[in-house]
Amino acid sequence: MNFVGNNSKILISEIQNSGTISATATNSNDGIHLGKNVEAEMIYNAKAGKISGKFAIWMADNANLKEFINEGEIKGYDCGIVVAGKSTINLLGNTGTIEGEGKAGIQIQGDTKINILKSSGKISGKDNGILIEAAGNGKRRGVSWVSLN
Repeated sequence: MNFVGNNSKILISEIQNSGTISATATNSNDGIHLGKNVEAEMIYNAKAGKISGKFAIWMADNANLKEFINEGEIKGYDCGIVVAGKSTINLLGNTGTIEGEGKAGIQIQGDTKINILKSSGKISGKDNGILIEAAGNGKRRGVSWVSLN
């Protein structure tokens, strides 16, 4: 699934998955890609749901997601979830698995943030469970509040 608004906004009220969303043709595509100027109210991945790709979930270029709930499996060949390019997740709730085989389960890079991260599930990566990378220009980024129960 690829959503890119470019010079206009794309508004998504809800994506619910209890099946499989995957990019399997090559190792260079995303399961769900929220790109330039995309605003989503909610993504819900149920217990039976599986999302996969090079990056299972990729957010960039001012993509905003109000709520992301994962009860199933998110698996990226590189990273599970990447939040980049001035994007924001307001609430990320995880009781399932978020895994990155190559780098990190969750990667936050540049001028981006996850406001609330609540997890009683598994977040894992080859190198890091959660990786926060600074932008080259020294802007603020990161996780505002984390609860790992």
